[in-house]
Amino acid sequence: MPLDISTMVLLVVVAGLLIWGHRSVALFLKLFLPNFLKRLPMALFTMWVVATTVFFLAKAAGGEEDALLKEGRMDARTYANLREQFGLDEPLYKQYFMQMSKLVVLDTIPSRHQNQRTFREIAAEHAPNTARLAWRALMIAVLLGIPMGVFTAVYHHRWPDQLGRLLALLGMSVPNFILASLAIYFFSRKMQWIQPSHWQSDKNLWLAGVCLSAFSFAAILRLTRVSMLEALREDFVRTARAKGVSEWKVVFRHALRNSLSSVVTYVMPVAAGMLVGSLVVETIFNIPGLGDMFVVSVQNRDMPLILGITVFYCGILVSANLIADSLYPVLNPRLRKG
Repeated sequence: MPLDISTMVLLVVVAGLLIWGHRSVALFLKLFLPNFLKRLPMALFTMWVVATTVFFLAKAAGGEEDALLKEGRMDARTYANLREQFGLDEPLYKQYFMQMSKLVVLDTIPSRHQNQRTFREIAAEHAPNTARLAWRALMIAVLLGIPMGVFTAVYHHRWPDQLGRLLALLGMSVPNFILASLAIYFFSRKMQWIQPSHWQSDKNLWLAGVCLSAFSFAAILRLTRVSMLEALREDFVRTARAKGVSEWKVVFRHALRNSLSSVVTYVMPVAAGMLVGSLVVETIFNIPGLGDMFVVSVQNRDMPLILGITVFYCGILVSANLIADSLYPVLNPRLRKG
């Protein structure tokens, strides 16, 4: 997928945060890699458990054979040929190993409902659309949530703090499908500002990104606010102020730098959650992403795609949490050994 402006800006922000906090790449790798490798086996085991559970649950629910029977009248020979073509005539354990062997190489057996295409081909077509939406949502959540969290902490118990807490409450209380529906109603039907069918336009994607980012924005704002309030009460902040350090240096160089560890590690699961949880927003804004394809595959009982998309989503979430857990000693010196 070609990098657009939003993607490049996000990468620059993430790289800047890492470089700002830890200018030594060798130190970063020394602290990050041991924790990453230590947790990697459990992450792979988790993905295997999810894949196995989804496979057997889909089979227990009726799966593909019932979908074949519901397609309409067919003679016994045609039905037998279809079962043989998609491996449904094999014993259950053989079907399981066939599916797992494909998942190891990040693919599935061909899908009956998608013109014999595999999950890898489907993902190559639809995942970039989901990523375009998720990057925008993450940018909005991070680039607005962190500064507003700092602002509310600095002006604690004053009107900026009250305003920030109100926005956080609204963001965490109103579901994104409500926001998306209201956005379509006002900006499409009333104001004629967007056309839902033109999902490729920047206006549609940014508006969808705002709806998707509401909860994450609120969570990042609250987390930054709490972390900053704790940091501003620490002894090193009082010492810096006593030495005559300017207030903006106290806030941004001392307090914010020491409170970002919890925020940065939270951003990783947030980014994964936006990729996984964009299903409803994609549907409302007519964005042909991977979530929309997942709904279609469930309706059609398309076992290969159900399994492939589920394991793909699981891999994103597990990887994000793995990276976040491995970053703790990098970002928080108190967790380092020795």
